[in-house]
This record gives sequence, C-alpha cells and structure tokens, in this order.
Amino acid sequence: MRLGRQVERMVAFWSSIALHRDVYSGDLVRAHRNHSGLQRQDFDRRLDLFQATLDETAPTVDAANYLLSRTEIIARELARMLFECPREPKTHTGAKQAD
Repeated sequence: MRLGRQVERMVAFWSSIALHRDVYSGDLVRAHRNHSGLQRQDFDRRLDLFQATLDETAPTVDAANYLLSRTEIIARELARMLFECPREPKTHTGAKQAD
C-alpha cells in the first residue's frame, strides 16, 4: 500500500473516532497484524506519544481528554485482539471436506 493511501486511511480512522464520521471501514486488527515485530509495549509508547501530541494541539482540555479516553479503549481492545486472541484459521468457502 502506498504511503499516501495509508495516510488517507489513518485520517479516515481518526475522523471516525474524533468527529463521529462514518468514513473508516477498514479492519484495524488486520492492519496491525501486517506490522511485523509489533509488541504489546508498543501500544504504551504510542499512547504516550498521542497524549503528548494532544497536549500540544488539542483545542481544549475536554477535547484532549475525550480523544485520549477513546484512544485508550481502542488500544486496549486492539492489543487484546492482537496478543490474546488466536488468529482465526482461514477457511475456503465451497470447499469439500474429506469424510
């Protein structure tokens, strides 16, 4: 995927989160599973960076708190799905099973 497309998808995702716009329809778990070497502690670092960015850019404290609370929920659930839930086995629809 080109970097421009990745940025577009990230903007769509955050617009959906921050502005309650229904513009993101991707698979967040799959997108993160495609990153080799991703570890659970990476989410803590990302949250720290996100909070620092909010401290510098959010228009109000309430806006920063809202976005951070939403982000923490998403990060916890995403980490759970990535590191605690096994990947679902791929199945082929229409395939015949041997008896």
